[in-house]
Amino acid sequence: MGNNLHADEVAGLDPDMRLALEKMQAHMAEGPAMGTGTTAEMRARFASLVAGWNADPPPVARVEDGTISTANRDIAVRLYDPVAGGRPHPALVYFHGGAWMAGDLDSNDRALRLLALGSGVSILSAAYCLAPEHPFPAPLNECLAVARWVREHGETLGIDVDRLAMGGDSAGANLALAAALDLRDSGETWLRYLLLICGAYARDLDTASYRSFGDGRYGFGAAAMETAWSLYAGAAPRGDPRVEPLRAELGGLPPVCLVAGGLDPLRDDSRALARRLIDASGSVEYREYPGVVHGFASMTRDLAVARRAMLAAAASLRRALGEVATPPSPAHGVKGDASA
Repeated sequence: MGNNLHADEVAGLDPDMRLALEKMQAHMAEGPAMGTGTTAEMRARFASLVAGWNADPPPVARVEDGTISTANRDIAVRLYDPVAGGRPHPALVYFHGGAWMAGDLDSNDRALRLLALGSGVSILSAAYCLAPEHPFPAPLNECLAVARWVREHGETLGIDVDRLAMGGDSAGANLALAAALDLRDSGETWLRYLLLICGAYARDLDTASYRSFGDGRYGFGAAAMETAWSLYAGAAPRGDPRVEPLRAELGGLPPVCLVAGGLDPLRDDSRALARRLIDASGSVEYREYPGVVHGFASMTRDLAVARRAMLAAAASLRRALGEVATPPSPAHGVKGDASA
């Protein structure tokens, strides 16, 4: 992939997105194509790319790293508490993106800080195990374990365990939706809301959005996505609804907020999911942002549209989870932790 955008592409791009893409393309030109190379190389490349997205993070009253003990291992988590005190307040359990093979607690740090500050809702981000060392169902099982731990023990973190949401972006959105379906099928009805951002919900690379944007010009294309699916799915058959939650029966889920990018190859996954949720009599809020590519919502440092998307998602969380405390503004003396 070259370092220049064609004129017809530029015309459809958000102006901030165009500048961000030029930087991304220059960065990616220094290494192999997305989806190629060793696992270690792909992880290092992803971490290097998103590091710039997470620069200059806004301070949050309390940011605390820790672990959650599960039957298999201790899972690293990070709590963003925008209020740090007072009565327990609601929380969002969040799973990062990275094509199931990359990503960690730092991948969405800046965006999650904005989401916590805008909503007044605590966010617990979890570093689930990664493929190919840990293919399906291991990452999904760890996400379920984290969600259930928060439900059972969240009060120790100042969380109101009766007001819980779950969400994620890209691969993390897939895991959040699949985990919500597993909770439903287990008769657990405590989940109040789902926030799903630019998710991969079916292993179908022949949608209109893949045909239009899947050639890799905007970074993550169809070839890289097929590599990600193959590494994550492992021995699971195609169409397994726990791997491809768009194939599941979708009734009985909590209300869902879907966020999509207009130039994302995965855009039509979100459109199809919205239609299927409506057909299943579900409650859906669908937000599609034109002129932006996959991963845009994490680029809050560079994209005004990403900041707007996080504020809109924050407002949705506030409405869904009921009355929440209003976090103080950073301009009024909020102090972050040492990492802020």
